[in-house]
Amino acid sequence: MKSRALTAGLLAAIMLAGGWLRFDRIRETSPFLWDDAIHHLEAVWLGDALHFLRTSVELKRAEARGGGDLWTWEGERHRFHQTVGGIPPRFGRPGHMVLVTAAMAAVGPVPWAGPLVAASCGTLSIAALFALVLGARRNDREAPVIALLAAAFLAFDPLSVRLSREGLADADGAFFALLAIGAYVRARRPGMGLAPTALAGLLAGFSFTVQTRNFLVVAMLAGWELAPGALSAGRRVGERTRRAATLLACAALFPVLCELPYYGALLIGRAHGIAPQVRSYVLQVIGIFANHHYAKRDYVQASGLANLASYPSLFHSLAGSWLPQLVALGGLAVVQRQALARHGEERAARLVPLTWLIGTFLFLSVTAPLGRYASLFVPALAWVSAEGLAAALRRARVRGPTPSGDGHGHSPAQRLFSRRLAATWLVAGTIALGIQARAGALESGVAEPGYAAAVAWMRAHGGPRHVTTTPYVSQVWAGVGEAEFLPGTESELAKLVESGHRHLLVDLIRNFFLGPFSAKGEVLKQVAARCPLAATFPNTWAERPEYLFEFNYDVRETWHRIESAHADRSGEIEIYDLAACSPPFAATSPELPAEP
Repeated sequence: MKSRALTAGLLAAIMLAGGWLRFDRIRETSPFLWDDAIHHLEAVWLGDALHFLRTSVELKRAEARGGGDLWTWEGERHRFHQTVGGIPPRFGRPGHMVLVTAAMAAVGPVPWAGPLVAASCGTLSIAALFALVLGARRNDREAPVIALLAAAFLAFDPLSVRLSREGLADADGAFFALLAIGAYVRARRPGMGLAPTALAGLLAGFSFTVQTRNFLVVAMLAGWELAPGALSAGRRVGERTRRAATLLACAALFPVLCELPYYGALLIGRAHGIAPQVRSYVLQVIGIFANHHYAKRDYVQASGLANLASYPSLFHSLAGSWLPQLVALGGLAVVQRQALARHGEERAARLVPLTWLIGTFLFLSVTAPLGRYASLFVPALAWVSAEGLAAALRRARVRGPTPSGDGHGHSPAQRLFSRRLAATWLVAGTIALGIQARAGALESGVAEPGYAAAVAWMRAHGGPRHVTTTPYVSQVWAGVGEAEFLPGTESELAKLVESGHRHLLVDLIRNFFLGPFSAKGEVLKQVAARCPLAATFPNTWAERPEYLFEFNYDVRETWHRIESAHADRSGEIEIYDLAACSPPFAATSPELPAEP
C-alpha cells in the first residue's frame, strides 16, 4: 500500500511539473503555421455553425407556436452567411476540430484555444504512457519504476513540451494513439474477449480523425495482431484474423461517421438548391495525402538516406547535447536484448516499444521527416530511454568486492568511479540537461509571433485588408475576407490593390514555397523592387532550428536554411505599401510566363 501511494505521489508530481511546462503563459500562444491557423478557423466555423443551427431550430419552434412567418430557407441562408465566420472544414482532421471547438465553447474563440487542447492532451499523455508501461509489464516488480521514468522522460521532453503549446493536431493525436496502444496491450492478456480489441480499434480510428498521420497507429496494431511470432504468439491464425478484423472494423467507425454529415448536408442542399460549402471527409483525406506527395516531389530533391539524420539533428538542436539520445540508444539495445532472451508476455512487453519506435522512425524519416511528425514516436522514445536508465540503475545496485573482501571500505578513487556513482552522475546529468532543454522549449513555445502586431499596424494605416504569403495566419487576425494569398500575376495583384488590399505581408514562407522560378516569387521580387517597405516586425520563432524542421523534406537543405536563416530574414515580417509602388501595378500588365 505504501509503495502504491508513493508511486501515485511521484506520478502526480511528474504530471504537475509537466503540466506547468505546458500550461504556463498559455494565453500568449497563437497560430503561426498554416496548419494550426486552419484548425483555428475551422473550429470558429463549426462553433458558429452549431450556434446558428441552435438558433434556427429555436426560430422554427417559435414559428410553430404561432409566431408568424419567422423562418424561411432564403432568410436562414442569408443569416448563415452573415453570422458564421471562419472557414468550412477542409483539412481532414474533424476530431481535432471538434476538440478545439469544445475548448472555444469554454474559453471563447481565442487564439490560444488550440494550444489549450494541446496542453491538456500533452499533460494527460504523461499518465497515459505511465499506464501503458505499467500494463505492458504488469508481472514485473520493476514496472512502477520504469513507468515513472518513462512518464518523467515524456513530461520533460522538449519536443513534447513544444507541441503541447501549439494548436497543431499532434499533441492530441499522440494522446489518443497512446490510449489505443494501451487498450491493445490490455486486449492481449489471456482470457480477454474481443471487447478490448474493439476499444483499441475505436480509439485508433478516432486518433486518425484527429491526426491523419495516425493511420500508422492503425497499421501498427493490425500488424502486431497478424504478424506470426510477434505480439500474437500463441494464438491461432483464425483467432488472430478475427481480432485483426474486429480492430480494423472498429477503427473505420469514426471515419465513416465523419463522412455522413456531408451527405446529409448534400441531400438537404439539393432539395432547396443550395450547394454544400465543404468537401466530403474522404476527399479531404485524399487531398492531404496527395498534397503531401506533391510537396515532396516538387519542393525538394530526393534526399536518399540522408534524411535518417533528420530527427537526431532535431533532438540535438532541442537538447543542446547528444546525451539524451545516447541514453535512448542504450535503452534500445537493452530492450532488443531482453526481447530476444524472453518469451510470451514478457517478450511482447519489449516488442511493443521496440517495433513502435523503429517502425515509425524509419517510415517518417524516409517519407517526410517534419519536426512535429516525431510526436508519434516520442512516447516510445521515452519508454526505451526509461528502460535504458533502469538497466543502468539495476547494474549500479550490484556492488563489487573491495580490497578488504568485505564489500566496504572503498577508497575515494574507487567510490568516485564506482558503477553506482556513475549511474548517479548519469541520472543527474540527464536531468540537468533536461532542465536546460525544457527551458529552451518553453522559451520558444511562448515566443509571440509577429502577425498580431503586423495586422494591428495595418489596421491603423489604411485598414486590415491585405495580401499575404501566409493567408490563414493572416485571416486569424484580420478576418477571412480581409487577407488574400499572394497571386501569381501582376494583373491579379493590381486588381486586389484596386479592391482595397493596400499592404503585402511577407514572412518566412517566401524562403520555402515561393522560389525564384515560381510565378509568385517573381511577383514578390517586383514588389520588393517597386514598393516601399512600410514596416517590419520581429518573428523570431522562424529562425529557430526546431521550427525550421517543420519544413524539412531534405535534411541537407534544412541545415542550409538554419545556417542562412538570419541572412534570409526568416525572423522578420515585412509590410510593403502596395498603394505607393512606382510604377504602380496595373490590371492590364502583361502576364508572367507560366511555370515549366
